[in-house]
Amino acid sequence: MKGFSTICAAAFAVLTLCLPASAQDTTRQTTWEKLPILKPRFEETFYQIAFVNRDVGFMVSNQSIWKTTDGCKTWNAVLQATFLKEKPVSALHFTDAKNGRMVSGGKLYSTDDGGASWAPEDCGNSINTVAAGPDNWMIAGGGHTLYQKRGKGDWELIKGKGPMPGLGFNDSVTRIDIADAKTAYVYISGTEGRVIRTTDGGKKWETVYKKGLGSMHFADAKRGWLTDGAEIRATQDGGDTFKQQLNPEDRSIVTIAFDTAGTFGIAPLTVAGNQNRKILRTTDGKNWTGVELDLDEGQFVSASVVDGHAYVLMDNGHFIRFDNK
Repeated sequence: MKGFSTICAAAFAVLTLCLPASAQDTTRQTTWEKLPILKPRFEETFYQIAFVNRDVGFMVSNQSIWKTTDGCKTWNAVLQATFLKEKPVSALHFTDAKNGRMVSGGKLYSTDDGGASWAPEDCGNSINTVAAGPDNWMIAGGGHTLYQKRGKGDWELIKGKGPMPGLGFNDSVTRIDIADAKTAYVYISGTEGRVIRTTDGGKKWETVYKKGLGSMHFADAKRGWLTDGAEIRATQDGGDTFKQQLNPEDRSIVTIAFDTAGTFGIAPLTVAGNQNRKILRTTDGKNWTGVELDLDEGQFVSASVVDGHAYVLMDNGHFIRFDNK
């Protein structure tokens, strides 16, 4: 697409956030510089972003996979594929600048050349999501099954003891988060939504949370956050207990993302009718502040936090970066 790099170089709004200490305040973003946005191609809709570091990142639409290697100054389409038009991409994850995985249409795909080519993986059918963690541990799931692999080994069905083998007819794995080399959390939606946990690499599972879930993030084996509608719940003991945190906007959360330290986090909010576009932000993992953006259209769809930068993608191509300095 001729001239695309020039357009994308201006596709960002860089925000310097100066927020009050009170978690109940909402700040109008007065220092935000509104720049020209990426103009999507005909009927192009964006789904997911994933960043490896502050220089290398990926975003995927229903037409292409885009890649930046210069800190978002320019973006290049590394793949245009028909299968992207058939089903939305429900998960995108990169472990480094070359190796990544993506879920689309119930299938798991992998790349080892930075997104230029993708191949389906033999990991069962009806996959909804995938996650990667330390020691090359990966978990994928969907439908009534959960799979895992380590390193270059094959995917294998998890048959651990506990609630996992008891998935009901209406149950489906929709969220996975790997906290460390042995600890992972999986959300199973269905008749009774629940989060299950393993602390021994998938051998044994136990239920730690019973309720609906919109998004989930664990910074480590102890500290994690769950969202359900407008609710935010946090744990400091690996899911043994959860404490509700204040959402000053009382609006539903699209997704939640944190840095590796579990202190700097963001949570884009849903937009209904004439509501303003807002994002929640925290710098201590406990207190949240609402930030109102000067955007007039589009829905937030994905977020990523890495190296002190938070990135938020909207379905219409708006791309926003926060610098936590």
